[in-house]
Amino acid sequence: VSLVTEKSGEEREISTYFVDPEAVTRPAPEEVKRESHHFVSLSDLSEIVERYAGKEKMEEMDHLVQEIKEIRARYGSGSLEKAGQTIQSRIERILTGAIGPVATRGVMKDLLPLTVDEARGLLRSYMEMEKSLRDAREMVVHQEEEIRAKERFLASLVRSIDDGIISTDLQGKITDVNEGAERLFRGRQEEFVGEEVWSLICDSEYGELRNVIRNATTRHGFWRGEVSVRRKDGTECPVLLSSSRIIGEGGEVSGFVFSLKDLEEFKKMQARLIQSEKLATLGQMAAGVAHEIRNPLGSIRMCLKLIREEGLSPDLHDLLSNIDEAVSSMETIVNDLLDYTREIRLQPDDFNVAEIVRGAIAQLQDEIRGKRVEVEFSDGIHPVYARVDGIRMKQVFVNLIKNALDSVKEGEGKISLHLSETHEAVVFVVEDNGEGMDPERVEKAFHPFFTTKAQGVGLGLPIVKRIVELHGGEVYLESAPGKGTSVRVKVPKSFYTF
Repeated sequence: VSLVTEKSGEEREISTYFVDPEAVTRPAPEEVKRESHHFVSLSDLSEIVERYAGKEKMEEMDHLVQEIKEIRARYGSGSLEKAGQTIQSRIERILTGAIGPVATRGVMKDLLPLTVDEARGLLRSYMEMEKSLRDAREMVVHQEEEIRAKERFLASLVRSIDDGIISTDLQGKITDVNEGAERLFRGRQEEFVGEEVWSLICDSEYGELRNVIRNATTRHGFWRGEVSVRRKDGTECPVLLSSSRIIGEGGEVSGFVFSLKDLEEFKKMQARLIQSEKLATLGQMAAGVAHEIRNPLGSIRMCLKLIREEGLSPDLHDLLSNIDEAVSSMETIVNDLLDYTREIRLQPDDFNVAEIVRGAIAQLQDEIRGKRVEVEFSDGIHPVYARVDGIRMKQVFVNLIKNALDSVKEGEGKISLHLSETHEAVVFVVEDNGEGMDPERVEKAFHPFFTTKAQGVGLGLPIVKRIVELHGGEVYLESAPGKGTSVRVKVPKSFYTF
């Protein structure tokens, strides 16, 4: 902002003071105070015209500058002050022809002289405006950073949420999915983008369910219900689906968002709970029946013993032996029912697991010889110890070996027993070359009362699973038709040094 001019010698030279803290506090010279006129240098005039009027007006301006120089050379600098109004009018005319009268008045107003007080007021206004702009700029930057932080937080929240989130455009084409949806559908994000979301929902060939979801979401803004979706690997999964509209800044609908909660584990847990309730009722009934049967069986066995002491013919002796075997089989069933229904209390100690396995093999030697089955047991070089209930673990090994004996063919069967250890567990594996099981039978193998045998009630493997889990261990079963069966038992290792 030009403030004042000062005279020096014969020529009037133009000096410009710019508004700054020092300029407005520095006292003006006496000569400056007496001056009231304001003059602009020729270079300033040329710059003003070029800036506002453009180069096409520079030729006219060049003529004006030439006239000013001639006046100064012929009549001296004093004549410029008298010709000031004329020069100003001609400059206004040049600018008006280029930028119009309103803009010209604004430009010329900027060329008028200011007093020191006006300059100080202008400076204060400018400084206040600068401070306001600086504060506003800082506030905007701060708010923009907060908005970006919230956007990053929301994006991270959507990406990390366990439920599947899918966003689509108005046509139902997928625009984005989160990691939960990738896990649910077992695919990657790029496999979904551009695909129609309706193709993921299992429906009839007429698509009634998809139409219901689409119409309800479009008209009412939301839909919620249980559906089945198809994963990328072709499997189906039950989910709780919630859909809603995405509203844009102008209040218009810009797309749809779908939330999918995986219900597969919930359905399985619900089925297990229902099955457990059924089994609890059945177990109570079986326990009562077992107690009622056990006493008559004891009486029958006692009578058989007394009859044998009377000395009977060989035919009658064989008949009594068959009756005795049937009673033994019934007692085994009764004992299994009672074992499964009653509370099991473990008495753990540190045992050499190989010795327990050898005891189980010895207990079944008669059945092994009778069926002419080859049994191999490998237990490694060093003894393996586990902290278990010896009697209960022997029951586990007996049940597993007995199941293997039942599944192999007489004279052709082979059973392999392996004992090993990891850093934290003892692992016992029973493998046979029997007929094997299909996936459906494998899935039900540990269910109580499930059996494919002519005799038995299907409590062998459930009792094994219960005892192993009470020890803090795990049991796994692998099988395939024609490839035999493998059962793996893991129990915690003993860290006692012998």
